[in-house]
Amino acid sequence: MIIAGALAIPALLGGGLWLMLRQMHATPETPPFTMAAPGPEQAELREKQYLESGWETEARDVLTRFLAADSPAGKAAYSIRGGELLGEMQAFYGDSPIDDSDTPAAAFSVFRLTLEDRKRGIFMMSYDLPPSFEMGEFFGPIVPLRVQYHLEDQGMLLEELSRTSNFVTEPIRVQALFKRTPDGLRVDWETYAQTKYRRMRDFIELPEAGRKATFRVIISETVPQNRAVPAGHRVYLVADPAHRSEDSVRVNVPVDTDTGRALSILNWRGTNGGRATARTATVELRWSEDEIPQIELSRFICWEFLGVGGEAIKTGTAAVEGSADDGP
Repeated sequence: MIIAGALAIPALLGGGLWLMLRQMHATPETPPFTMAAPGPEQAELREKQYLESGWETEARDVLTRFLAADSPAGKAAYSIRGGELLGEMQAFYGDSPIDDSDTPAAAFSVFRLTLEDRKRGIFMMSYDLPPSFEMGEFFGPIVPLRVQYHLEDQGMLLEELSRTSNFVTEPIRVQALFKRTPDGLRVDWETYAQTKYRRMRDFIELPEAGRKATFRVIISETVPQNRAVPAGHRVYLVADPAHRSEDSVRVNVPVDTDTGRALSILNWRGTNGGRATARTATVELRWSEDEIPQIELSRFICWEFLGVGGEAIKTGTAAVEGSADDGP
């Protein structure tokens, strides 16, 4: 018994030593990782970074997908109020596949709106291709010496053939506005289509009694041109936002109407120290039913662009609040 007890003691000591060494070299158990919710300061910092430049990556990705879509339904998926506008898109594009390869997303540049607009979730990119000569199509007619030395007039045919505008491509200017939504950034298709395809120019240049259409415009009071202004009216210049100098029209607006009262904040003619100001708006233009149709501003819809920064006002509301030079 004494010998057995003596033999057991070293065994117990050895086992205890082994357990102690194992615990010393054991890897401590790592608690499960849980990501702490971002604090107010982190969220504020991320939002500031997004408004400054973070939105650009998302906008370019959405624009790439929007431009790559070759059907109205595909474009509607990345558009503001896409479901509501799908019918209009289908009527505009028709049944043919849509090809937007002439305005690739990579060629759009950032247009920095005001911080106030960005805080409201409104961002913008633009595409600007200046006019250029089509040298392969260029043809210089042979001008007789008598015409070169101004001894004879060049004539209508020679004058027409010599126009450089015959060999110059049109500029392409496109505005892509984005609105922040619960589903991410979405493109304003109405502004995109109007500026790219110059829908306002087509409307202005093709008179058709009773025809009407809605446009995003830059509007300001201006001076009359070529004809007297009826009593009780003021003259406004309505212009496409991307083609202000080319696609524009003067309209006479009665002062004592909802539209006249809404536009009164732009009035500067006849005021002390007044200066011309401009503002973005969404309006409806209409060709009158007269024997010689005239363009009318038939309806003032809202300040800014409808669905982007503005909401349609109710009939009978003057909508004169706010200041000029607003963003979209």
